[in-house]
Amino acid sequence: MYQTLLRDGRFFDFLFRCDQDLAREARRGACPRCGGPLHQANYARKPRGGAIAVGSPQALRLSFCCGREGCRRRLTPPSLRFLGRRVYLGAALILVSALRSGARSKSARELQQSVGVSPRTLRRWRRWWQVLLPRTPFWRAGRGRLREPIRSRDLPQALLERFAGDRKRQLLALLRWLTPLAGGG
Repeated sequence: MYQTLLRDGRFFDFLFRCDQDLAREARRGACPRCGGPLHQANYARKPRGGAIAVGSPQALRLSFCCGREGCRRRLTPPSLRFLGRRVYLGAALILVSALRSGARSKSARELQQSVGVSPRTLRRWRRWWQVLLPRTPFWRAGRGRLREPIRSRDLPQALLERFAGDRKRQLLALLRWLTPLAGGG
């Protein structure tokens, strides 16, 4: 199921359209620093772990730059495809980490290998989920909205399961929930 989802081009097309909506919303405003106009300033990414080809329009990180001379500050809106500056797509980071948080099954190893995640990278992801994320103000505020508490050692699997629907809907809901962390500033 997870491998199929990460290879589903329609799912990533949908995420790209969501990112375009988020970018349009961000552009309606002005530069948060000086109030100047925002100009398109997308940049290429080399995403790993999903059905996005390097060099395709979907591999662009939608972004803006202030048009006022002397400021030129970048504004990068939140994204459902990219989780901050990470090279791997947010969906891959969530799904591989979620599978690995459970039993060390054959399917978890197969997904990790198909995405191309090294054991070292996976350890970093697990540390982010279980140590760094729980220390953030975002998590402290967000966990208060959950019906039942989640232990940090059960992240991200327990968080994914808090959202209703099939795995695809759960993943989409978690990606949306994480968008405050997915912006570039």
